[in-house]
Amino acid sequence: MFRKLNLLLILLLCLLALNACEQIADAAFSDKDDIEMGATLDKEIRSKPTEFPILVNLELQGYVQSIVKQLIRSPLVKRKKTYSYKVTILNDDKAINAFCTPGGYIYVYTGLLKFLDNEASLAAVLSHEIAHAEKRHVRQRMLSAMGVQLIVSAILGNGSSVFKEMGLQIAGTLALLSNSRGDELEADELGFLYLQSSPYYQGAMSYFFEKIAKEEKRNRMSKAVESLLSTHPIPEERLKANSERIRAAKIHPPIPSNLLETRYKSIIKKHLRAGSTLDGEPIDDRG
Repeated sequence: MFRKLNLLLILLLCLLALNACEQIADAAFSDKDDIEMGATLDKEIRSKPTEFPILVNLELQGYVQSIVKQLIRSPLVKRKKTYSYKVTILNDDKAINAFCTPGGYIYVYTGLLKFLDNEASLAAVLSHEIAHAEKRHVRQRMLSAMGVQLIVSAILGNGSSVFKEMGLQIAGTLALLSNSRGDELEADELGFLYLQSSPYYQGAMSYFFEKIAKEEKRNRMSKAVESLLSTHPIPEERLKANSERIRAAKIHPPIPSNLLETRYKSIIKKHLRAGSTLDGEPIDDRG
C-alpha cells in the first residue's frame, strides 16, 4: 500500500515538473509485466495468420535462433535469463523488417533474410532488436500512447487488463513498434557493443544501411523498403554514426570468417524460394 502511495506521489511530482517520467515507468512496470505483454502479443500475432504469416521451418528458425544465442552471450545483455529472446520467422517477402516486442519476442521477415547479404549483417540487425528489448523502448512508446492512465493502472494493480488491451492494439498495427530517432540511435549503439563479444564483424550494420541507402537514392521506395523505414527510420546520421563507431573502436576490416557470406547465402537459398523482396523486381546490387 505504501509503495503504491509513494509511486503515485512520485508520479504527481513528475507530472508537475513536466518530466518524461522514465524512472516512474520503470518502477511501475516490471520485467514480469513486459514478459506478460510479450506473451499476449505473441498469442495475438499467431492468431492472425493473414497479417502475420508464420513460416514453419524449424531448421531455418534454429539457424536464426543460434545467431541470437551468440549475441546474448554478451555481458552487456542484462535480461538474457529473464526474457525469452525467441525467434519467429514471418513469411512475407515484401517486408524488409524485424521487430522485438516486450519480453524479448523477436520476429524476422523473410523479406529481410533475402535482402541481406551475409550472416554478420543479420547478426547486426538482431543485436539492434535485442537492444530495443533491453532498453524497453516499446514500453516507453506505450507510455506515450496511453500516458498517465497506464501507469496509474499498473501502480494500483490493475495492469493486466491494460496490458491485454495494449497487446491487442499493437498486434493489430505496427504503429506502436515504430521507433523514434532516439530509440534507434540508442539501439544502434548497444547493438554495436553486443557484437563486440560475438564472432561477427562488429561494423556489419553498415552493409545493411548502405544497401537501404542505395535503394533510396535510386528512388526505389518499394513497399518493402517503406515498411522498414516506417518502423526503423534510417536517416543519414545513423550511417555516419556507425562509421564513427567503427573508426573509434579501431576495428579491423572484415574478413570472410566474420562476415560468413557464403554460408548465409547457401542457407537462405536452401530454405527460401528464389525471388526478390522488392515488389517482384530483381535486386540489383551493382553500383
